[in-house]
Amino acid sequence: MNEPIHVVMIDDDLEHIDLLQRSLARPCADGRAEVDFRITSYQEPEAALGAIPADGLVVFLCDYRMPSGTALDWLPHLLRLGVGPVLVMSSQGSEDVASRSHELGASRYLRKDRAFSDGAYLRNALTDAARQFRIEQRNRQLVKELKRANSELELRAAKLQSLTQSAHAFVADVAHDFRTPLSTIKEFAGILCDGIAGPVTDEQVEFLKYVDAAVLDLTHMVDDFLDSAKLRAGMLRLDRASVLPEDLLETIRARVRNRADAKGITIEEHVEPGTPSVWVDAEKCGRVLTNLVVNAVKFSNQNATVRVEIGPDEPGSVRFAVIDEGRGIIEEDLQTIFERFSQVDTTQTSRIKGFGLGLSICSQLALLNFSRLSVDSVYGEGSTFSFTVPADDPAALIRHYGSFVGKTSEGLPLHVIRVRCGLERSVLTQRLRELCYPLDLVLETECMGVVVLGFSEHPDRWIQRLERELAGFVGGGPVEVADLHIWSVPEQLDEMTSRFSGAFEQTGTKHAA
Repeated sequence: MNEPIHVVMIDDDLEHIDLLQRSLARPCADGRAEVDFRITSYQEPEAALGAIPADGLVVFLCDYRMPSGTALDWLPHLLRLGVGPVLVMSSQGSEDVASRSHELGASRYLRKDRAFSDGAYLRNALTDAARQFRIEQRNRQLVKELKRANSELELRAAKLQSLTQSAHAFVADVAHDFRTPLSTIKEFAGILCDGIAGPVTDEQVEFLKYVDAAVLDLTHMVDDFLDSAKLRAGMLRLDRASVLPEDLLETIRARVRNRADAKGITIEEHVEPGTPSVWVDAEKCGRVLTNLVVNAVKFSNQNATVRVEIGPDEPGSVRFAVIDEGRGIIEEDLQTIFERFSQVDTTQTSRIKGFGLGLSICSQLALLNFSRLSVDSVYGEGSTFSFTVPADDPAALIRHYGSFVGKTSEGLPLHVIRVRCGLERSVLTQRLRELCYPLDLVLETECMGVVVLGFSEHPDRWIQRLERELAGFVGGGPVEVADLHIWSVPEQLDEMTSRFSGAFEQTGTKHAA
């Protein structure tokens, strides 16, 4: 240590003080560097307290027995100064005194006879105590600085959250207010295009089609903003049911036809024979499919082809894929395209307007249908965006749910909750859709009635909340919510599928989500 150490010796025996000073003065024989010990001595602790060195580290070397009391009586006063550690000495070793000294905060306990004769023992005790005090002092300072930094970060985070919420609320309000003028523009552009307000030339019709396409672009942006706000607030309501893939295709055709026609793009559809119905929220699944096709058209060249393929994937699941012939995506961008406000920066995309919300929202909507959006792309050749959803089959649905949601549940167990009350089954199912979380699965069964599947760390709180909410809804009638079974997924996935799949009705239209 280069910094000097002030040693304050407190001992009523002047001969002992002299022996301690001589011990410290002996040359080092243990290879350690010489330490600059600056020694002062006092016969009473009170005198030492009144003459503490103005600066530097101080190590107190205090005799246990003194006329004014023991070192343990004075130890709290010495420590309260906060200038350095305290070592307690005793002529006769005592485990009880050593233990009590450490309990009260003493750094070390020394035997005087050894300190008199062994200079290395005394020097090492003093330097080690000083080093440990410096470390503890630095740690306290770091903890203090960390707490101050955390406090500042919390204040900034709270301010940022408030600003973010205000910004989101503003964007949502503005986006919502855009709907009416957009609808008006689209309606009157259609009236003009159809010649209802008077004759128009072919060139004017083309211009009006550009207006219609631009309105459609802005409408999609507004929808993106509104969906994004609902997703953040957890306000997107789910209505999962059995849906034919062909019906999903039907819902997107009108939305993408004009855009595709404007660029001369052909949209091909192929549903593999034997593809089963799927168990999804039709509106949200259709939204994902629409956005993927719109993106494919947007990033494709004139007169290209966009292909939509639907067919069985793994047992009990159906894969939707949108294939384009665009520029493709470089590998580095594949990691970020599903992030909010992310857009690929290429010469082509720089000409295309948007806020980078579409794929992020698609990814979240796919998740709500127990699916994950993926992309395969070869730069210069095109991209394939796809997602896989469960088929409308009880066993397949349970397996798909347990496997997919189980991977995101961080090891939480899967609970099967049965709900009974005086409500009709369809009304109860509808109410549970509103009460449960987006990734919970509400199903109607033949022998168990309505059940809810969900991953939870605190099922008791979940059950109590359902009981309370349903009791208010049914007007005080009897409500029974019971935890039927707890499964560990994926370890018990096969057993769970086998046991419960037979209890569900086989007519998919009677399921609930």
